[in-house]
Amino acid sequence: IPATLFCALLILYLANGVTKASGDTLPARYLPLSILREGNFDLNEFRFLYAQGIPYYLRHINSRYVSNYPVAPAIVALPFYLITALGAASPTDRLIEDLGAWRAVECPSSPP
Repeated sequence: IPATLFCALLILYLANGVTKASGDTLPARYLPLSILREGNFDLNEFRFLYAQGIPYYLRHINSRYVSNYPVAPAIVALPFYLITALGAASPTDRLIEDLGAWRAVECPSSPP
């Protein structure tokens, strides 16, 4: 019964189509793409994150934009982003946002 209840609640959580996110979750959403596509830990390729200035969740160090938060959740989430990162998905696609919800299930200590 506990496993069935868990699966039912997981389906409800993922199927509602709502991703609750705040700015501090954005680096963890885009960092796996940067690691897999460019082989680095900076977020320079996501200009929309800092187009209006440097937000509180990023730091500008040595002409690189990096997360102001630990990178461990992004590293743990790499398997979830692998197929998307190797494909042509745009960072602004809904799929990337949905992967944030899966990451929250897989690594609950980090918000989506």
